[in-house]
Amino acid sequence: MVRTGRIPDRTDRMVLSKVMSEAAKPANQKPATAQDPEQKRYLEDFRQAGHESVEWIARYLGNVGDLPVMAQVKPGELLDSLPASAPEKGESFAQILADFDRLIMPAVTQWNHPRFFAYFACTGSTPAVLGEMLAAAALSMTPLPPPACTPLSPRANWWRPRRAATAIHRDW
Repeated sequence: MVRTGRIPDRTDRMVLSKVMSEAAKPANQKPATAQDPEQKRYLEDFRQAGHESVEWIARYLGNVGDLPVMAQVKPGELLDSLPASAPEKGESFAQILADFDRLIMPAVTQWNHPRFFAYFACTGSTPAVLGEMLAAAALSMTPLPPPACTPLSPRANWWRPRRAATAIHRDW
């Protein structure tokens, strides 16, 4: 790519993206395929943990009104309850969720609670949670974000006030 002082065009970005992708691969790495037993097991574990996560989120959103609005821990209490060093061996996802419920949730202010009026969380709705999941999986933000990210944010920001204005006009 020649430096001309201009903004790189689509072709430049695609070439740079391909170069960066190739550079990130170890020289001796074979591509993982769905037929690879280790990859298959990894994806099945992910699928199971994903289902458990969605169930946890659905239960949380369905019962958030029963939880205390504000965090129920004193400063430093969560840190004191965490192990001083990382575990030597990974834990099951069920254990991680249990720890999350036991340790993390009491230290959370419930933005999705019906009696929490300080801010309005945009990621608390079910469509937003699903969008966050998709973005986390496919739209990783790197020094060279994927071309899909560039138009999404400005377009969504363009829609927002127009949608609000339509709703206000309709209600008058």
